[in-house]
Amino acid sequence: MSLSQLGLFPLTVAVLVVSLLVRSKKKNALPLPPGPKKLPLIGNLLDLPLENFPQTYAHWSKMTGSGIVHADALGKNFVIINDSNIAYDLFEKRGHIYSCRPQFPFLHELMGMSCIFAVMPYGDEWKDHRRTFVQYFPQSNPTIHQPKEAQLVRTQLLPHLLDSPEKFMGHIRHFTGGLLIQLAYGMNTMPANDPWIQLAEQAMLASASAAVPGKWLVDIFPSLKHVPEWFPGAGFKTQAREWKDLWTKFRTKFFLAGEENIAKGCGQKSFLSSSLDHIDEKGDIKAQKNVIQDTAATFLAAGADTTGATIVNFILAMTLFPEVQTKAQAEIDALLDNGRLPEFADMESLPYVTALTKEVLRWQPANPLGIPHLLTKDDTYNGYHIPKGSFVIGNGWAMSRDEHRYPEPDLFEPERYLTPDGKLDPDCTCDPETFVFGFGRRKCVGSHIGVSTAWMTIASILATFKISKAKDEFGNVIEPVVDFRSSAIVAYVYLFCFTYLFQP
Repeated sequence: MSLSQLGLFPLTVAVLVVSLLVRSKKKNALPLPPGPKKLPLIGNLLDLPLENFPQTYAHWSKMTGSGIVHADALGKNFVIINDSNIAYDLFEKRGHIYSCRPQFPFLHELMGMSCIFAVMPYGDEWKDHRRTFVQYFPQSNPTIHQPKEAQLVRTQLLPHLLDSPEKFMGHIRHFTGGLLIQLAYGMNTMPANDPWIQLAEQAMLASASAAVPGKWLVDIFPSLKHVPEWFPGAGFKTQAREWKDLWTKFRTKFFLAGEENIAKGCGQKSFLSSSLDHIDEKGDIKAQKNVIQDTAATFLAAGADTTGATIVNFILAMTLFPEVQTKAQAEIDALLDNGRLPEFADMESLPYVTALTKEVLRWQPANPLGIPHLLTKDDTYNGYHIPKGSFVIGNGWAMSRDEHRYPEPDLFEPERYLTPDGKLDPDCTCDPETFVFGFGRRKCVGSHIGVSTAWMTIASILATFKISKAKDEFGNVIEPVVDFRSSAIVAYVYLFCFTYLFQP
């Protein structure tokens, strides 16, 4: 905070104390879910982890013997669900009250990110965006996206990995970005240094930076959004305006370029072209175009990082568990003896590769805590009171470590999803797709595209490359350092704590 902002500190303390005293008097006949011991006024503020938070939340469940736990930080309720059955009961069966998202002045209002339907409040606007996406990408019709996935894996990713395998992270990022740009807008990207991908990455970096914990005073005091930009200490408004301009450029430039290609007759079939073809001429055309524009931007922004992370996790797993790679490649070699590359039609004949893909999703979930839900009504579950306004987290990482469903969960074992004779188990009750893509009505609507892309990429890399640990200049094996962190959720925790405390 700047010196001018520090002048608000006494008021902050006064409002904080009064708010906590008022909230401390609110009681309910039923107990809250168990959790760490709370201190007076500040509750569990000091217990909130700064890192390894999925693991910390999972530890709270082991400590209390409960799959649902509660923490109180400065009067704000956090409910963490570490059990998949409880997640199903609340997010699926009671989705009408567990499907909302919290909103923040900096990100949603000043920066203009309210158009991203993944973080929209539950309601008609969100339903319009979701419906628009599902109409073009229904799970029942994989031919909409699978041909593009196979094409770009073969023409872009594999050749780039062959030319410069040490740059695999950049190649994967370029591949996933280029694929989603084609699917969303029908536009091709350049083999390297593509300006469209660079623009998308800049926009995604700005939105991620907007969630840095404690960085934006306006999220603590929403009324500050009315302060003029020239006022001392209001530099946050300048930053928000610049990032809003970048995000607007990202949304509109892609949309207009795709629309122009369609008008010229050179655009490929895509979400954009199909959605524009189905606009209701009797309705509000501008509003419908806005929904299409925002939905396409959400698809690109939300899908690139998670799909890319899944592929990177696969490469790490093959490095650490070479025996799994050997089994998968033996299955592929036995089927593709003529040297051809895998096709989606081969999926049924490659059960081990499919099981391997599932294990990648489980072993290190790309988004271990997902996007938080906001409870919109007081609820009761298993004798516990869950207060309205609670920040409800589905801990997918904890579910992926359920030792009853996944014995020795830190091991990478595709056999978890197979029958003794090596076929996919049709009665398997531990499919990680039930929790790695979110929950209930807010589950990722593009999850089938992510899984499909991951399968084709994994099968194709296994068919053409051997992944092994790097060696130094003396030929010594370099052991990879494995350290997974997700600081974005820490931002949510601390930001929500203060935002909701001081909102009117």
